[in-house]
Amino acid sequence: MPLPFLIIEVSNKTYQRDSGIKLRKYAQAGIADYWIFNLRADRIELYREPWPAKSLEGCRYASVTHFVRGQRVGLLKRPEMSFLVDDLLPDPESF
Repeated sequence: MPLPFLIIEVSNKTYQRDSGIKLRKYAQAGIADYWIFNLRADRIELYREPWPAKSLEGCRYASVTHFVRGQRVGLLKRPEMSFLVDDLLPDPESF
């Protein structure tokens, strides 16, 4: 079965888990494009270039980029598609 080309976590109170154990598991599985909508920081974090390791603790992503309001973010496997961060993140006053 093919791997998903994108996984998105919407993180408010779960950021530590999303950027910790889940991130390492996705890197270990070879997920090429992992995004965290970090609501508390009001940004989108892109994790790319999975770095699998022999142990789960060593798994990580080699490329990490943060996108904030006013910027555009694009899909790794569909570069022709991009989105404004403002359109993806909720109004900070709403949570």
